[in-house]
Amino acid sequence: MSYDGSQGDKEFVFACKSRPFSVLTAPNFPTPAVTMVDYNLVRDLKLRMTNLQCAKLSYGGKKLRILGRISTSVQCITDGVPSGNFQFKADVVQDLYQLFDTHSIAGTKMSGKLIGPTFELFSNTSTEPTEDNTKKKVKATKKKKPKATKKPTDSPIRPVGYPHTEDTDSSLDLS
Repeated sequence: MSYDGSQGDKEFVFACKSRPFSVLTAPNFPTPAVTMVDYNLVRDLKLRMTNLQCAKLSYGGKKLRILGRISTSVQCITDGVPSGNFQFKADVVQDLYQLFDTHSIAGTKMSGKLIGPTFELFSNTSTEPTEDNTKKKVKATKKKKPKATKKPTDSPIRPVGYPHTEDTDSSLDLS
């Protein structure tokens, strides 16, 4: 379920522990890298925060503080009825509802899931067929190196300790 704003913004409705809350996607604000959620909502829902901190953040011309992170499963609301689950990960921000009049602001990943990817306009709007200039890749086969052949040697290989004689002699001279 979503509500359309006057300036192209949309608020999507979710619920956590039977408490509905809104998530804003607005073209007039920059899309944050990470979804942000109001601290008062997190406190009311008694969600466990991780990565506790008090870092400064500037967003939409306002100074904010990041207090931590949450990750929980929420229900999507469609026509007033829960209709599926959504993994909700967000940075917890102090006074987000007071400054922006919304419980949460969708980050890039969540905005992509909610409103879909942005479409680029192409300068070439021709309807004529285009030529296919793609070439198939040809596998390069490795050339096998010829194996080194052994040259026959005149002297046979004999173990150490045997007498060196020209012919194989069955009699050994042990003098």
